[in-house]
Amino acid sequence: MIGGHPALRLLARRKFIGILRKQVRRLKTSQGVVLALIGFGAIALWIWSILARNSIGSMRGARTVMSAETARFFGMVISVMSLVSALSFRGLYLPREEIELLFSAPVSRSDVIRYRLWISLCKSLFGSVFMALVATRSVPVPAFGFVGVFLLGMTLPLAAQMVSLFAGDVENRWIQRLPKGALRTVNLLGIVLILAFVFSPSSGGGSSFETGSTQDLFKRVPTMPVISVLTLPMWPWATLATSASPSQFFALLPLCVVIWWLLYQACVRIPIDYRELSLETSADVARRLSRLRRGTGGAAAGKADSSAAGWRVPWLFGRSPFGALAWRKTGTILRKARGTLMISGAVVLLLVLATIKLFENDPRSSPLGASIIIGAFGTIYLCAGLRFDFREDLDRMDVVKSWPIASWQVFLATILPEVVLVAGFVILAILARIAYAGSFPVEVLGVLALVIPTVLGWVAIDNAVFLVWPVRLTPGQEGMLQQVGRSMVLMLLRVLATLIVGGVVVAGVALAWYARKWIGYSEQMAIMIASSAALAVLLGECALLVYLGGRALSRFDVARDR
Repeated sequence: MIGGHPALRLLARRKFIGILRKQVRRLKTSQGVVLALIGFGAIALWIWSILARNSIGSMRGARTVMSAETARFFGMVISVMSLVSALSFRGLYLPREEIELLFSAPVSRSDVIRYRLWISLCKSLFGSVFMALVATRSVPVPAFGFVGVFLLGMTLPLAAQMVSLFAGDVENRWIQRLPKGALRTVNLLGIVLILAFVFSPSSGGGSSFETGSTQDLFKRVPTMPVISVLTLPMWPWATLATSASPSQFFALLPLCVVIWWLLYQACVRIPIDYRELSLETSADVARRLSRLRRGTGGAAAGKADSSAAGWRVPWLFGRSPFGALAWRKTGTILRKARGTLMISGAVVLLLVLATIKLFENDPRSSPLGASIIIGAFGTIYLCAGLRFDFREDLDRMDVVKSWPIASWQVFLATILPEVVLVAGFVILAILARIAYAGSFPVEVLGVLALVIPTVLGWVAIDNAVFLVWPVRLTPGQEGMLQQVGRSMVLMLLRVLATLIVGGVVVAGVALAWYARKWIGYSEQMAIMIASSAALAVLLGECALLVYLGGRALSRFDVARDR
């Protein structure tokens, strides 16, 4: 039976009704209604923009059509990402509140797999529609492209579940017998091979970063012989999505449906005992979800590194009460050093490589532009991935508010270690890019001086808004509209603050630049004066944000947070 056991179908219906009741309860509050309306408006506007662009491009005949090889390449990239993420769920994932009930119920293991598959397929509906709408912009017939990509999106959960089951079985049989450093060696080898492929000489001579534009590179990669062979499994869905005629589309549609059916039947009939690994997976996911509900995210939500437990935490900010609070947060960062260094190192490496690619035509004469790009994007991504601030202290706010020092000092001491960490990695990336360019123009000193106040302002905005409007994230899609709405509000506040500060900075820079005509100082001196003015404005903004953050902390009502 494709639907599974009747009792499990009843459980799924009850869960769906429970989700609807949660949404109704959220919409009974003014905050929930406002965030839901903002989130719904953002999603609706995004979908409308895609559909409008499709219709305008079709009328003008300016729409770029994706080839079948390119569609296979992107389909393989999405599939690999989905299958790799499936490896984090060993065996069959079941929620902690359901696993003991389902394992003790008089239902077969195949029925339990069917139950989880249908839950996964329902959760994949939004993502599949998202991918299908995006794909309609680049295929000959938008309706055919929508169906092809949607079928691929609904097939990936089946393949991911099979990978999880087989990976769990392999782990039980083989991986536990491998040496502890074997998996790290394999991962490091994979990174080295990827970098070797990126910097390997192409057929036309020179490295792949030195020949052709980025658009030409994306056109060349899918047609490489090795890539063409690796992407062959995506042929049915890619050809279906890029079909130009109804005869070709309806000839391949039954094949894609049959593949879905065969994968479904193979998945529910895999003779693998997944119960022990499912118990471990359920406990791991429950711990992660608990950290998310406490407000923790990014590297701060990871496990403490046991090898760092014996490290001595340095007193970087003195031994005063302010330094003691900063020392406490520094210890949190060091205890989770493995996740911190992995995220930060990956972001730094990708930013340096991206700027090398961006300025490939003249890589040694553009350190200033590369430094600005690294500073901007490095701040955004690292601040989003490293949350060692009030967002991980939500369950300890009663203790935080009882500390006998000024609120603005508590605010600054809590966010300062994260600011220093992010700014340090951004400065390291800028210096690495300058070392690659082989020149150190004086203008870069201004960028380096602006890194710390920029990061401080960004983190202070995040935490001040969090203290005024605390939120416990809801994992999954249950609170998606509210989360999208809150993200939009936070983005608007950041944009507003950036526009105000940026306007003042631009005015000061322009004044310093044009004043050199009357005063007569050099261009380098004008740049230094403009950078000093920008630094003074940013420091003033940071002082204001720290003051506002302290006020928000002093007004934080612990009893209000539930």
